[in-house]
Amino acid sequence: MKEYFERLSIQIGSYLDNTENKLFKLTNATKPSEKTAISTAFNFFIVMVVVLPIDLLFQHLTRADNSLLFFQKIVAKFVYYSEKLMGIDVLLTGPNQTELSYAEIPINLEIVSQCTGLHETLFLGLLVICFRGVNPYVRLKWAGIFAVLIFIENAIRIISFYPVTQAYDFQTWDKLHYFWWHTGQYALLMTAFILWVSIVASNPANRTKLGKEIPEK
Repeated sequence: MKEYFERLSIQIGSYLDNTENKLFKLTNATKPSEKTAISTAFNFFIVMVVVLPIDLLFQHLTRADNSLLFFQKIVAKFVYYSEKLMGIDVLLTGPNQTELSYAEIPINLEIVSQCTGLHETLFLGLLVICFRGVNPYVRLKWAGIFAVLIFIENAIRIISFYPVTQAYDFQTWDKLHYFWWHTGQYALLMTAFILWVSIVASNPANRTKLGKEIPEK
């Protein structure tokens, strides 16, 4: 299975490299800086062609509040037990056991499909996995690492509901939550991806065999 995966990765990489070389010829790119610019643009184009359709399809399929109920329960229980360890008086309620009920706050917090962080995990994971030229196992490893980090970040965002609402009010938390969910989180994801490209993907030790065999002119 490992050998098949490596062969498939090399074959796809070879096809994309040939396409890239054609782009070099079409644009008369001969200088290293020109080739680097075209190669980077082509790489990001390939990533977006794969990532965006899958991302949009996933959003469409998970529009309903309980479309990811299994994962919603996991997140709800994780937040519940985390808050219990913090000494917060909270109960796990609701017909699906996905609502957090607080003794000191007259508002229940329901964990719906958008609260699972799976959309963000899929988005960043695909960005990493589809980035060619990097050893496939390195990509899979980092996709897994990012999945864990996003889960933790997402849980912290949900847990912030209690202290922020206690210190201020629900409207304040709702504004912060909305801003982070729609703006801050994507800024974080793209920052993480750019850092990954700059540090991990650019490391010669993490390049694919095919990528190492291509001479730089």
